Amino acid sequence: FIYVDKDCGDGKEGGRTEHNKFFFGMIKVLDAFHLILRIGREIEIQHGRKALFMTQLSRCIFIRSEDDAKRLKKAQEKVES
Repeated sequence: FIYVDKDCGDGKEGGRTEHNKFFFGMIKVLDAFHLILRIGREIEIQHGRKALFMTQLSRCIFIRSEDDAKRLKKAQEKVES
C-alpha cells in the first residue's frame, strides 16, 4: 500500500501521486493525517465544537502507547541533561 492524499507532492498531473510513479500492483490509499485534514476542512472554523470533535476523531484513529510515551519522556530527559 502507498498512503497518499490526492494533493501530495505538487498535486499536478504527472506529480508523485500519479499512478505511473508507483510500483506495479501497489494500491494507493488515503493516510490517516490527510483523512483528518479533509474532514476538518469540511467543518466551519467558527463551529463551537470543531476543536473537540477533531481531538476526539484523532483519538479514535490513533491509540497512544503508554510504553512509547515513557520511552519518549526518557529520551527527552536524556537530551536535556
